[in-house]
Amino acid sequence: MSDIHTFGFVLTALSAVLLAWHWYEWRDLVAFRPQAENADDMLFRSRRVRRRTQASALIGLVGFAMVVADRIPKNAVALSAYLFGLLIVTCMILWLGIRDMIATGSYRSRKEIERVAAELRSQIADQSIAGKKSD
Repeated sequence: MSDIHTFGFVLTALSAVLLAWHWYEWRDLVAFRPQAENADDMLFRSRRVRRRTQASALIGLVGFAMVVADRIPKNAVALSAYLFGLLIVTCMILWLGIRDMIATGSYRSRKEIERVAAELRSQIADQSIAGKKSD
């Protein structure tokens, strides 16, 4: 077995582990839906699981394609289609990863802004109460 086959099997196994992990995450998300803080959190988490599941499945597809690489006919059209397909799938994985990174950063920023705003509201309320007591 060549190194490309070994790497393909490793990618496929990694994909299976990640897909199982995402399935458990989705199951927990659905089970605890009534206890979620708000709809924005649920929407973010469900989209994150969907993006990561798609990327994990595509990683498995690349691994499988590497395993069956020697079964591709040795003509220019077949090899070009195979390599173009791998390139497209790899670009899709990168695109999903970048989207996930941007969405997670945006979500964390929103949460931090909400936390700071709540803290400021609390301080303003405390100051207004202290001002009324001194009058």
